[in-house]
Amino acid sequence: MSAGRVIAVWLLCVTLCACGADPSTSIAANNFALFHLTLSDETPAAHQPIRFEHAELKTMLESALASVGLKKEPPLTAVSPWVVFTDELRARGLPVPRASWRVRMNVQTIYGIATDEGIATAVRSGLTKAVWSADLRIQPPDHDDSIYSHLETTDESLFDGPSNTAERELKARLAASVVVLANQVELRLKVTALSKLELIEALAAPTPELRLAAVERLSMFRDDRSASALGQRLEAESMHSIRLRIIGALAEIGSPVVVDTLIGIANPRERETLRAVLDALSAIGGHKVLAFLNVLSSHDAADIREMVDTARSRVRRAQRQTGETAPSTLRTPREHGNK
Repeated sequence: MSAGRVIAVWLLCVTLCACGADPSTSIAANNFALFHLTLSDETPAAHQPIRFEHAELKTMLESALASVGLKKEPPLTAVSPWVVFTDELRARGLPVPRASWRVRMNVQTIYGIATDEGIATAVRSGLTKAVWSADLRIQPPDHDDSIYSHLETTDESLFDGPSNTAERELKARLAASVVVLANQVELRLKVTALSKLELIEALAAPTPELRLAAVERLSMFRDDRSASALGQRLEAESMHSIRLRIIGALAEIGSPVVVDTLIGIANPRERETLRAVLDALSAIGGHKVLAFLNVLSSHDAADIREMVDTARSRVRRAQRQTGETAPSTLRTPREHGNK
């Protein structure tokens, strides 16, 4: 088994087992620093028959992060945990280590007793439910752009007990959900630090979370090799949301090596996918793309013709800016006519 597959399998085990990583196994060369961490309680005040103080919620969050190796006060050594809470270090007047990867995380939570009418305004029978979400931004070294991920976890349980037990039940839901969120954060950070070869192998991982994280990271390389690997995965991927993200990543990379692949999946019967494909093709541009758009522009459906006109205008505008001229005769594929 290759080294890349070993790491991919190991990451899968972390996800399935929800177990914390031993800080001593961290890759010192891929140091992360959490430069920004916020937490907000988004539960409407009118729907808080049970209310948790911000400090208590923050303790839950930090404890969950610490359980997967994201230590708040790590020893600054070569084998220290690979996330440093720099805000805390600054507050204590300690030196901030130079990090190769900068991390920003905005966390929100909402909780309560869910009923058929919505979130209850008083303690009653229903589902004790807690949702944690995080907007995670990871900026790789020597990059101005950041890898963005929106993570969300939910835990719920049927509640029909005495009212004085509702707080305990709801707190348990909050604690369980935030641990899952912390594991998702850990997975995203570890995938971000993988090599390109390991990321390409991770595209075929059995867990959707790992595949999606690999797509996000590969989209930043902006090269033909990454585009080709994503194009191959696009043909094999069965999950709709990941297929859409792969198409978006191909648009960001802008490599012409995937034009045939994108044209091949442009099915007018699948409007959402078709729109994403046309956006990607228009971002890539070129004579072959324009030829395909010219054929598709004769489709019977007005909404498809409108999408094509938008994409074609973008390609032509790019051609004018670069001084590229279209050939007088365009060979176009016939199979993408009026379907």
